[in-house]
Amino acid sequence: MVVIYSDIYQPAVELGYEHKPDLRTEIAMSDSKVDYCTDDRGDRISCNKDRSKKNCDGRILIVGDSFMDALEVNYEKSTAGLLEKMLSEKSGRKICVDNTAVAGYDPVQYRIIAKRRVQQLQYDAALIFVYLGNDIDNYRADSYPAQVPVESVFKLFPRPFSLENIYSHWFCPFKEILKQHSQLSILIRNTFYNTLSRLHLMSEYIPWIILKDNKAKPAWSRTSSLLNQSSVELSEKNIPYLFVILPPSCIVEKRVMNDYMKFYSIPGDSIDIYQYQKVFLPMLEKMSIPYVDLTDQIGSEKNPGRFYGRINKHFNSEGHAETARLIEPWLTSVLQSPKPSPPIQSP
Repeated sequence: MVVIYSDIYQPAVELGYEHKPDLRTEIAMSDSKVDYCTDDRGDRISCNKDRSKKNCDGRILIVGDSFMDALEVNYEKSTAGLLEKMLSEKSGRKICVDNTAVAGYDPVQYRIIAKRRVQQLQYDAALIFVYLGNDIDNYRADSYPAQVPVESVFKLFPRPFSLENIYSHWFCPFKEILKQHSQLSILIRNTFYNTLSRLHLMSEYIPWIILKDNKAKPAWSRTSSLLNQSSVELSEKNIPYLFVILPPSCIVEKRVMNDYMKFYSIPGDSIDIYQYQKVFLPMLEKMSIPYVDLTDQIGSEKNPGRFYGRINKHFNSEGHAETARLIEPWLTSVLQSPKPSPPIQSP
């Protein structure tokens, strides 16, 4: 595991790693510097107001990976921060959003987080964000051993001299320097995009889920089974919940997809960007798992590339604002319901 900002993570039983609690730091990204703070549980919070989330009139749980951890924006512009503000203003009550998302997490960790949190706190609703870019996989473990995140430290002669160590001790520190100098970063990445992509030294890549040859892969059913386990944990506590499907930029931006096909020499007839809708979503429906797929809204013709960063293909502030806008009505209806029912019954 290569983590650039290892000062914000610590080893954790079952989860592998987690946010350090009570953080107050700054993270340098390609386009800007972001304030990053956590509370005593390690949840990301605002750095500009009372860090306490006690005495709440309502509480929402968010589970997810780097898209919801939102290292690219300040908390106030993240989906969690925007929902917290919107729901509180609309209801006239103090609504707290517990953002448990951690960069690099996957459905195995989603299940563990959901199970732990519903045993510790009472929630009015829960959102689990599923990123199509890498969350669908053939998971073989039910948990992960605690591990110390790899430091991004330059070493001229890393030992052992392996590809992994070259990446960790040569390329990662170089990327760290580039992030401190955004214009240099943009120039180098744009100039050498093809080479870096082929060497897998950039975060952008072709998601396997769009390749037609992978239609029968067991990863589809394994992932849906893991998500169903999370839904059972929430249902047993009578917590209304919704799975939110997030698309990678290459699915919603034609330009990005065309570039990928050219760089990787992939013929057009071997790709189906909507394959997940034909294979994965029916599995969720068969299990009565409630979900909303944001692909069409985020990828509409009037919004090409608008919601993703120029370099880091995660949501920018507009992407988080649109996500919050689309989800807020469902949360508002749940909070207004006097006795919400679970979306599905536990088996």
